[in-house]
Amino acid sequence: MAAPDIIGLADISGPWPAIVVSGLTGGSAALNGTYLVAGEVLQEKPVWRKAGSAHFIWGDYDEARTWRIDFDGATEGVAASNSTEWPWTSTSWGDYVGAQVPVFTRAMAPPVSVDVDGGAATVQATATTALAGANNDLVFTAVPAGRLGNAVAIFYVDGDDPNAALDVSIYKFGNGQDATWRVEVVMATDGAGVVTSTAAQVKAAIEAHAEASELVTVAHAPGNDGSGTIPDDIEEGWTLTGGLGGLPFPPDSVTL
Repeated sequence: MAAPDIIGLADISGPWPAIVVSGLTGGSAALNGTYLVAGEVLQEKPVWRKAGSAHFIWGDYDEARTWRIDFDGATEGVAASNSTEWPWTSTSWGDYVGAQVPVFTRAMAPPVSVDVDGGAATVQATATTALAGANNDLVFTAVPAGRLGNAVAIFYVDGDDPNAALDVSIYKFGNGQDATWRVEVVMATDGAGVVTSTAAQVKAAIEAHAEASELVTVAHAPGNDGSGTIPDDIEEGWTLTGGLGGLPFPPDSVTL
C-alpha cells in the first residue's frame, strides 16, 4: 500500500484553492482531475469538489481522522488514514488504488470574471449646459472612465450676496458603488449681488481646482467662446450621462 509524497507544511503558504489529482489508472482514473475548494464544510473540514462531476474530497471525523476522495458521494474511493492534515501527512492509502500513488498538485482556482459592460469600448460621460444668453455654455466631460462618470454632476449657484467671489466646491454623497460627486460652482457677483462670472471664468476655476479637475474636464460648447455671463439668479444642475464600459466603483470592503 503506497503512501503519497510528503509535502512539508513549512513550504505551504495559504490554502489550496484548487488541487489537481493525477496518476490514478483503472477504475480509480475517474478520480483524476481538478478539485476546487467549495463553500461548504463537512465535519468541520473544508471540501473540494471536482469540476464537472460530483466527485469530492472531504474528511471523515472518526478516530482515524480519515480523508477521502469519493466517487459521486459513494463510500468507494481513495482513503488516506492516520492523517491530520490531508494529504501531506498521510501515511497510508486504502486498497481502492492498490499500489498506485496519487499525485497532488497545488493549483489556482479559475480567475474571477469581472463585468466590463460586455467589453464595449469605453465612452466618457458628458453634460452640456443650455443657458439663456450667448457664449456662456460649456461641455463637461468625465475624467473617470466609462460608466464611472455617470456619478458626476455639475451645479451652478448664484452667489446671492454682494461682491461674492467665484468659488468651486466638491461634495460626495453615499459610499462605495452608490457614491456620487457634485462639482458646485458659486458665481461671483457685483456690489448689487448680480452675477458677473463668465463661462470662461467658470472653466478656469474648475480647471484650477485640484479635486474638480480630477472629476471633469471643461470645454466651450460649439459656437461659444466663453465671453458670455452666466445668467443671474442661476440655480441649475446637470448630471453627466452616456458613460459606457469601465468598472464599477470598488466597494468599501470585501468579505471573503
